[in-house]
Amino acid sequence: MMDLWQNAICREQATSKLKTREELMQEKVNWSQLTGMSGVHFLAYILNYWGYAAVPTSRNMNGPDLLVISPDGSKVISIQVKTSASALRTRGRGNDKKPHHYEWEIGWGSARLSNRNTYFGLVDLRDTLDEEAVAFLIPS
Repeated sequence: MMDLWQNAICREQATSKLKTREELMQEKVNWSQLTGMSGVHFLAYILNYWGYAAVPTSRNMNGPDLLVISPDGSKVISIQVKTSASALRTRGRGNDKKPHHYEWEIGWGSARLSNRNTYFGLVDLRDTLDEEAVAFLIPS
């Protein structure tokens, strides 16, 4: 019983040290970098779940964000991941507001990519924990 009580106290102390998003914003955390890495790891999780070997590359490396190997090892592709905290755009006003389309910032360097083994992974984190993130995989 004492161990259970000590574990509860340790958990309480650990969670009380976690910072809120507002506290992190005051510390000037680079949210775009955190958002981008979240998208890379989310897409790697999905691809690994499907049986592919998806490995994130180094953050400061030019080029792809993920290297993906087919389950039988016969094919390798690279994925440039573009992540948005909220890519879904709506149309309408008030009660008539409905989901309409998605938007991601791609950039000129990525937009000019054309390689049959390079894909774009577009991830929408949905900016809330109430909805699951979504990802789209399209050829470059």
